[in-house]
Amino acid sequence: MIKDRVVKCQGCGRKVEIPEDLPEFFCQVCGACNIVPDGNGTFENPLDCIPPKRFEWKLPAGKTVSASGETIYITAQGSHVTKQQFKDMYKCDPELVLKNMRRLGIDGIEGYKNLSTLRRG
Repeated sequence: MIKDRVVKCQGCGRKVEIPEDLPEFFCQVCGACNIVPDGNGTFENPLDCIPPKRFEWKLPAGKTVSASGETIYITAQGSHVTKQQFKDMYKCDPELVLKNMRRLGIDGIEGYKNLSTLRRG
């Protein structure tokens, strides 16, 4: 059973309960990206959070497979998380997001020039 822990958002100071195994979270009030410190220690100037300005902060940067065969997703901040952890943090399925991102990389968006496929046409 995963225990919850209370952490403090460095953007607005609000206290939030998150599962103990999440390495980062977005504040639902101010939108700040919070990377949770490892262990019980705290920092002098904790986290120096970066507030996200666009949707890209919630997109997976990629995925890899662990030695045990489990798919591990890489967040925009570089954290390695499981599929369930990604869903808990960003409220979306990382596999569907990656599939859509790859489709847009090939097909592009109607009305826009896709520079990666411009020479094909």
